[in-house]
Order: sequence, then C-alpha cells, then structure tokens
Amino acid sequence: MTRLPYMTTIVDVREEFVSQLPAITHVNQTVRVQTVCQSDDPVFHGLLQAVGAETGRADRPQYEFQRQGPAYR
Repeated sequence: MTRLPYMTTIVDVREEFVSQLPAITHVNQTVRVQTVCQSDDPVFHGLLQAVGAETGRADRPQYEFQRQGPAYR
C-alpha cells in the first residue's frame, strides 16, 4: 500500500462509485486520500479495520473525526 499520511493527493472517483461515496466525493468527483498506518495511530487504524470488517470498505469521511474547528464539506 502506498503511504499517504496527509490529504495532499487528489484522486478522481470512478463514475460507478460516486453514488456509494457521497460524503467524501466533491462536486468535481474527486476525493482527498489519506492513509492511516497502525504504527502512526493504532486506535484509529483499529477503528478503520473494524469498519472494514462490518462494511467491506475500511474508509471514513474525514470530517467525522475532526477534533477542533468546524466541519467543511
């Protein structure tokens, strides 16, 4: 897996996934990608793994976990 610890990478969302990812897809059909390694944040990594086990996709919209400031969409 490519390590992307900051939201500096913009990726196009394929058309067939736009409706499945509405919370993270921007109006131009892109997302900001950020990866979480177990060594960097074991608790959050574990949460993503648990979500993936339940849903089949270990992803979470970033704004749900902001610790300070307003959520921007």
